[in-house]
Amino acid sequence: MPEFQPPKGMKDIMPEEMAKRKEIYAKIRTVLDRWNYTEVEPPALEDLKPLTAKSGEDVKNEIYLLQDKGGRELGLRFDLTVGLARMAATAPVTFPFKAYAISNMWRYDNPQFGRFRSFWQWDVEIFGAKGIKADAETIALAVEILNALGLKNFEVRINDRRLVECIIKSCGVKEENVEGALRTIDKIAKLQKHALLSEFEKYGIKKADAEKILSSLSMRGKIADVTAKLEKSKEFGGLEQIIGEFKTLGELLRAFGVYDKCVLDLSVVRGLGYYTGIVYEAADLKTPELGSLFGGGRYDNLAGIYGRKMPACGVAGGIERTLAAMEAAGLFGGKKNGAEYFVAAVNDSMRADTIKIAANLRKSGISAEIDIMNKSLREQFDFANKTGAKKIIIVGPKELAEGAVIVRNMKTGKEGKVRVSELTS
Repeated sequence: MPEFQPPKGMKDIMPEEMAKRKEIYAKIRTVLDRWNYTEVEPPALEDLKPLTAKSGEDVKNEIYLLQDKGGRELGLRFDLTVGLARMAATAPVTFPFKAYAISNMWRYDNPQFGRFRSFWQWDVEIFGAKGIKADAETIALAVEILNALGLKNFEVRINDRRLVECIIKSCGVKEENVEGALRTIDKIAKLQKHALLSEFEKYGIKKADAEKILSSLSMRGKIADVTAKLEKSKEFGGLEQIIGEFKTLGELLRAFGVYDKCVLDLSVVRGLGYYTGIVYEAADLKTPELGSLFGGGRYDNLAGIYGRKMPACGVAGGIERTLAAMEAAGLFGGKKNGAEYFVAAVNDSMRADTIKIAANLRKSGISAEIDIMNKSLREQFDFANKTGAKKIIIVGPKELAEGAVIVRNMKTGKEGKVRVSELTS
């Protein structure tokens, strides 16, 4: 009934989708554990002041606000980075602190394809590592995660927020309008040129200057090619350090084996205000309407709001978008979320035996389900088929007297007599 639907922008996760999510979580955890990152879990609620300190104006307007009974202002987390930064700054951890989490987030956003108000992310952070090598590792790790999930048709678009700020300021943009200009640039892929020019105008940027900014940010290509162009361009003088870091990053990404997946794209800035250096995002080339599959960058000032300034970088990816991309690529193969065995009783006298057989299967690590509603044998078969059971064990008095049962393969329809003692072997 319509009045009993989930709130706008939120949804129930039904068994079929949950099975896909569990598959995604398992594959992500396998990769992250292999890289020796530590799984943690910050709370869903954070104090509002630090939560909004470095988030950016757009995100501030999307936070779910709460006030507890003590009058404290709190907010539901919009990402995991802020909570993990607090943990790194206040907990007794060893640096570099490499942590990850897979959890639920909330944003009062405009719901659209692949974007919800309640959503899940995987998140990877490195705290206490200053050099570009840490940035390269997070990019390589994120690429490996997508590869492990079977996604191949994507590219990672890399930039440096400092370079974009230099371009903006060179066009005469006042310091107080830089953040607004960056938020506008983050909308380049979403808005038409006339809409972008109108956005720039809000921050006192004239049309000629806005067009100059957009022209400067149109450069993209392989890292080596773009850095070569940047070095030759008089427009980008005084950026030797950033260009040098791009070169080093390219060399490191080659060593990690992910260079060919990466491009330099000077229009990438990321929407969150806490980024201070390298930024990047991955786009699925088959389903670009999904937006970024993952995004991240360097944020050396975020932990400082908790009293302990330290270098940091990280990356996060949306589960819903990843799932949609995997479905579009046909990576789930129509698998059902059913038990390995459904143990069916021929008649009521066999029901206790189905319980014992199922219990032994579970003790051996094999999933098994039984009928708990006294269904007929035909009804048990129908239920097992609907729930995706792979095989049915038919427990009848004649076979059981011989220490055996009938096992039917639900896919092929083939069946045969199997000794009970051999079910777990």
